[in-house]
Amino acid sequence: MIALNRRAALLGLTTITTVASLPVRSAAAPAGPAALLRASFSDARAAAALGLAYLREHPSGATPARLVAELDMPASLATPEAVRDWLRTATRDDFACGRITTVAGWTLGRREAQAMGLVALG
Repeated sequence: MIALNRRAALLGLTTITTVASLPVRSAAAPAGPAALLRASFSDARAAAALGLAYLREHPSGATPARLVAELDMPASLATPEAVRDWLRTATRDDFACGRITTVAGWTLGRREAQAMGLVALG
């Protein structure tokens, strides 16, 4: 049997408390813009399909790095919900400024189409 003195017990409790207070990143939490965007769409497969159509029509922007740069998505967005809200606002702004594109019969905001392209490239 191990004898614990008061100092050893306090050290153990301090260590446990410190470890328990460290931030934990869920294994299911998406990382990076493409994963966050994929998780933000209610139907990621449909978004990817439209994204592929967009990339076929706009091959010059068909790299993940270029799409990320053109999207200019704030780095502070850490959840799919926050990305969804940002993309909704960005799409409204694109429509208001005439930055629209037609993809497979759908009229989309430029950043909305680019976001779908990034989802397609995944």
